[in-house]
Amino acid sequence: MLNENIEVLFKDKDSNIWIGTKSGGLSCLDGIPDMVDQLNMSQSTLYRKIRSLTGLSLTAFIRSVRLKKAATLILTQDMSLNQISFEVGFNDYKYFTVSFKKQFNCLPSKYREKTGNQQLS
Repeated sequence: MLNENIEVLFKDKDSNIWIGTKSGGLSCLDGIPDMVDQLNMSQSTLYRKIRSLTGLSLTAFIRSVRLKKAATLILTQDMSLNQISFEVGFNDYKYFTVSFKKQFNCLPSKYREKTGNQQLS
């Protein structure tokens, strides 16, 4: 059974996990300690729940959410890629680009060019 503080826990059509608590929303960008505190459950319980829903470790899940947010910002904001990487929680730009390429199969700069050209067509 889910913790009593959790009001909504579901996957949308894009396999994004949305968790709502009775006290307000939960942002996965805040990191594991904040998630544990907001959901009032142990890290191991949270890990098991995220693993069962997504197949990802808690760290990989948070990284995935951050990268999806970065992809959105790349398309919607006129910010440098370095600024975007820091905005979504990456402290090392090189690690951000490696992680982004692993998830989206292209570098952030190419993603911006490729999707920008598709939107213009």
